[in-house]
Amino acid sequence: MRASASAYTTAPSNPPSIHHEPNSNVFRNSIEHSQSLTSSNSIVNTVSSLSRDKPINEAGPMESYDSLNLQNRLENFKHWSVTTFKCTKQMIEEKLGTASVTCDQELEDRISMFRNMHQQYRILHNLAEKLANSFRETIHHQRAFTSHMTTLIVQQPDLNSEFTYNTETQRIVISNGEKLLGMDYVYFLA
Repeated sequence: MRASASAYTTAPSNPPSIHHEPNSNVFRNSIEHSQSLTSSNSIVNTVSSLSRDKPINEAGPMESYDSLNLQNRLENFKHWSVTTFKCTKQMIEEKLGTASVTCDQELEDRISMFRNMHQQYRILHNLAEKLANSFRETIHHQRAFTSHMTTLIVQQPDLNSEFTYNTETQRIVISNGEKLLGMDYVYFLA
C-alpha cells in the first residue's frame, strides 16, 4: 500500500492539552452532555453541541472565548486521536504482515541521494587524508635531502656554492610546506 507524503507521518507524541476553568458553565454543560452520551461519537457530539449552544453571558466576552478555546482544543484532541489511531493501526498491521509497508517514494529518493552524497564526501575525505599524509612524507624527505646536502657541502668544497643554494631553497620549501600543513583547512581535511 503506497501512501502520499501527507499520509506518511508518525503519530504526534503527546495529545493536545485541554485546559478548562472548573467554574465555567460551558465546561459544566459539556461534562453533563458528554456523560449522557453513550455512542462512540461522544466527542463529535460534544463539539457540535458546543457550537450550537450559546454561552451564558454571565461573565461577558471571556465566557465566549473559553467556549471557543475549549471547542478548538477538543477539535485538536479529536484530530490527534484519529491520527494516532491510524498510525498505530498501520504500524501493527505492517508488523503482523497483514499490510504492506508504507513508503514515500519521494522520501526514499532523497534518502538514497543523501547516502550517495555521504559516500562521495567520505571518498573525498579519504583522498584528502592521503594527500596530507603524502605531503608530510614529502616534507620529511626534503629535510633528509637538506641534511645530506649540508654534509656534502663540507665534503665537496668545489661544489659548495651549488649545494648551499640548493640547501637554502629546500629550507624555504620546507618552511612553506610546514605553514601549509599548519593551516586549518589541511587539518580539517585530514
